[in-house]
Amino acid sequence: MKHTIKYFAAALAVLMLAVALAAGCGPEPVEVRIRKAVDNLEQAKSYDMVMEGSMTMKTMGLPVSTKISVEASYFADPMKMRMVTTTKAMGESMAIEQYIIAEGDAFIVYQKSEDGWTKQEMSMLFDLDALKQYSASKNLEFYVKSAANFEKVGTEKIDGVSTDVLEGFIAAAQMQDLMDDVLGMMNMQTLTEDPVVAELVRAMFGNMQDVPLKLWIDPRTYMPVQYYMDMTETMNAMMGVVFGMMPQGELDGFSLEVTNYTMTTRITNVNKATDFTLPAAALAL
Repeated sequence: MKHTIKYFAAALAVLMLAVALAAGCGPEPVEVRIRKAVDNLEQAKSYDMVMEGSMTMKTMGLPVSTKISVEASYFADPMKMRMVTTTKAMGESMAIEQYIIAEGDAFIVYQKSEDGWTKQEMSMLFDLDALKQYSASKNLEFYVKSAANFEKVGTEKIDGVSTDVLEGFIAAAQMQDLMDDVLGMMNMQTLTEDPVVAELVRAMFGNMQDVPLKLWIDPRTYMPVQYYMDMTETMNAMMGVVFGMMPQGELDGFSLEVTNYTMTTRITNVNKATDFTLPAAALAL
């Protein structure tokens, strides 16, 4: 059981990183609005983003809740990004501060955790050429294909901004294509040296479900303001894959069910994001 929990926790950590990257945007209402919204966000010089995630699981019949908060500021030219991720679970809190900075032709990732500061090239984590090609083409293709699954359900003000509210879903097949692309861009050997963890991550990625999604879009600027994703069914399917890969008898008496896994992301301060500089401790690396 000790090894099972270790592998599961490590695989889930790698998966959460990929999902966070993949979920940076969501499909838009109709094709014209999608093209405008995606183009506007990609052309933005900067913006701030806040993501609030909530996951509740039942382990051996007992509820366990996890809250994840991500605050990020992004600048396009020169490219730099600051992201602070705070995770709260079982009465404990952990914060990770990350900076992605363009230095010449390379992207450098600086990270501060409880163990201190680390520094590495982003190419160690992802295939940068594949990542750029994905952003330029597959991003838009993914959104356009998803447009038919959405409809306008009303209007709502978000932080004083009048928005159109749309509800729909990302079909399982489209979500699978997205995750396959993300997995193909990840340098798994760098993310984890354990082949068992890598195999679990690949298996978990291979069982996507429909993902309900709600969008709030500014009809004047065609800029996405907020979106809400429900990954509950997908996470349960992933857990089923993990349990199915474990040796017979390894999980006797152990049960786990994801009862809720949702993420709400808000985009603010477009073209006037909160500026930042790299901390002295990171510069000293």
